[in-house]
Amino acid sequence: MAPSKPIITVVTGTGAQGRAISRAFHRSGKWHVRVLTRNPTGQVAQALEMEGMELVQGNFEDKGALLRVFEGAFAVYSVTIPPWHQQYDLSMGEYEQGVLQADAAKASNVQIFLFSTLPYVGPHFMGLGGVELYDG
Repeated sequence: MAPSKPIITVVTGTGAQGRAISRAFHRSGKWHVRVLTRNPTGQVAQALEMEGMELVQGNFEDKGALLRVFEGAFAVYSVTIPPWHQQYDLSMGEYEQGVLQADAAKASNVQIFLFSTLPYVGPHFMGLGGVELYDG
C-alpha cells in the first residue's frame, strides 16, 4: 500500500545529521520518512523504525541503491560524507557522492533535492576547538 503522505528519503538517515532530520520530518506529521541505511538492524535504525519510519538498506555510493530508495519520493535530503570519516569505507569524494545522489534524484523524478555536506565540527574535531554555531 502506498503511503498517504509525500515521501522524503533521507540519505545516511542514521547518522547524526540524518537522524535529526529524519525525526524532524517524521514528527511534523506531514511526511512519510524513508531512511537509507547501510545497517537496518543497527540500534539507531531500529529506533527510527519503531518510531514509524521506513528503512531501506543500501549504500549511498551505489546508483542502483539510490534509484531504488528514491523511487516514488517527492523529496530527498542528501548528505555526503567526507573522505576522512572513519566509520565509512568510501570509494568516492564528497563531490562525486553529491553528483551521484543528484543524478539519481533527477532520474527518479524527485521534485525537491535538499543538499547538506557539513561534517561534525564539535570541540574535538581535529583538535581545532569546534564551531559551536554549526555544530548546534
